[in-house]
Amino acid sequence: MSKRKPRVGIIAEDRSDIECVRALIFRITNDNKIGVDGMAKNGCTMLVRKCGHWAVNLHEKGCNLLIVIHDSDGKDPRAIHNRIELALHACPIVKKIITIPVEEIEAWLLADPNAIKKGINLDKIPKINRNVEQISSPKEFLEDIIDKTSNREKIYINSKHNAMIARNIDIEKIKEKCPSFLPFLKFVQENTVS
Repeated sequence: MSKRKPRVGIIAEDRSDIECVRALIFRITNDNKIGVDGMAKNGCTMLVRKCGHWAVNLHEKGCNLLIVIHDSDGKDPRAIHNRIELALHACPIVKKIITIPVEEIEAWLLADPNAIKKGINLDKIPKINRNVEQISSPKEFLEDIIDKTSNREKIYINSKHNAMIARNIDIEKIKEKCPSFLPFLKFVQENTVS
């Protein structure tokens, strides 16, 4: 009897986060044939309000795994986690994880400057000499570092570039630099890798 292929449902703040998480899943598993569906709309307030309903929709689409990703944006990650967990109280998908990157998902992308170079097609590797999970606005920091590294020739657009960076990311570098990534990594490995 063959094992059922995983189908991952992603609930995120916006579509670019879904595409970024999809790319990270493919990098972790080395399998770009894993089915992924996602739901997102209008940021964090809508995510918390709609995630229970969206989880049901994703289950109806055949998803047997659920990843909810919500930036901490300087707020208490535990409080965010608890609100989402409460909203998912009737979630029909048994295997699920609520992932809260420190500040923003862009901190994970900053963990690998070489992936930024490749994903954005820069001439040189950006210099990032800081603990990426201590950067207060990783999205703006990423925008600034791309602007400086490209001598103002490249304009960072998160909705376009995050997934491009994630497709080139070295998972070992995120593991090393971003403790908030580890539960996500473990969940994907335990539930998708044969």
